[in-house]
Amino acid sequence: MATRRATVLEPLIVFWARPVVASGLRWARHDAVFRDPDVALDELRGLGRPSEPCVLRVDAEPPQAEVVFRGDWLCDGSSPLPPRRLPAPGPGTAWRFSRASLRWARARPWLEAWELCRDGRWLAHAAATVASHIPSRRRLLLGALAACVRAEVSPSRRGVAWRHLDLVERWSHSEAAVTRRELEAAESSIGAEAPVAERDFVAESVHTLLDLAMGDAPPKDAAFALNSAADAAGWRGDPERAFYARCARIFRAHFPTIEVLRSVVRESAEEMFAARSATR
Repeated sequence: MATRRATVLEPLIVFWARPVVASGLRWARHDAVFRDPDVALDELRGLGRPSEPCVLRVDAEPPQAEVVFRGDWLCDGSSPLPPRRLPAPGPGTAWRFSRASLRWARARPWLEAWELCRDGRWLAHAAATVASHIPSRRRLLLGALAACVRAEVSPSRRGVAWRHLDLVERWSHSEAAVTRRELEAAESSIGAEAPVAERDFVAESVHTLLDLAMGDAPPKDAAFALNSAADAAGWRGDPERAFYARCARIFRAHFPTIEVLRSVVRESAEEMFAARSATR
């Protein structure tokens, strides 16, 4: 008895592109589609430098089709390199602030995980993890955190450490504007000025920002700075969640999507290089 062979169709590979100069822009489908994965990969690698940064999403139909280079690729006109692949956000440490943040990230590509997140602490932790070792982006990180603290802590709750927030903001605009000695002096004065009888959450938040500016704090402390700001503002329960949602919007306004994606592909490349070096 003759057996019928199942017909295996090659996947239909499609490209979608979206600028990342602002959040929430629409995806546009590429005119060309591909049946041959090798041809599609050659097309991807041969793309010219775009006039503005964009994410190219490689997808396939049917959805279950196996395409090894499926996913998101950063096309960045400021870089001489060809499109670079954005890793999945889940497996790394960037989104490991909590179990909830990890579940969030594992269900989405980096672009949507970043732009749709409604918790400023998750964004702060992710940005600090992938970008705090890059001086220019550490300044973006501190500027974003300082903006969150300034916007959300009322004048009546600011306390004696508040004036040092100006120092952090000046440093975030230009590292040359503030010396490390000034940062250290501000950090020391916060400890000397803090009230003994009660906990000063603003002082804790600003102290953490100074540590981050000097590169002396781990990435998780970026989220801790917002925790302390929430405590300083007196938020609990639903108001606290609303506070972190507002922080998320403020944070993204000061730390653009393209900057975090550039940090992600750089970190991914550094990890790959380190892994290859370790096997030699």
